[in-house]
Amino acid sequence: MLAALVVGTYARKQQVAINELGFGADRYKGAEFVELTNLDIKPVDLSRFRLDFVEASAGADTVTIYRTLQLPSHTLKPNSYFVICADASVVGT
Repeated sequence: MLAALVVGTYARKQQVAINELGFGADRYKGAEFVELTNLDIKPVDLSRFRLDFVEASAGADTVTIYRTLQLPSHTLKPNSYFVICADASVVGT
């Protein structure tokens, strides 16, 4: 799993980044997660972002987007984290 954080057009650059990607083994289906962090000094509305999940093979010049997730309306405070996952009970807090 690879993920790309895609942002809309802004008057000011927002500092939201993918902080961590988690991959679950087959016995932990649903344990995959993406953790975002706000590196900015101001709160950020996540609804302006989407995640594109992509796959590519070694040596490929292109990638294929296999899932797009529009982020919810949530204000992420400075130096805070937001976790996106299929099954929150598997990932924990």
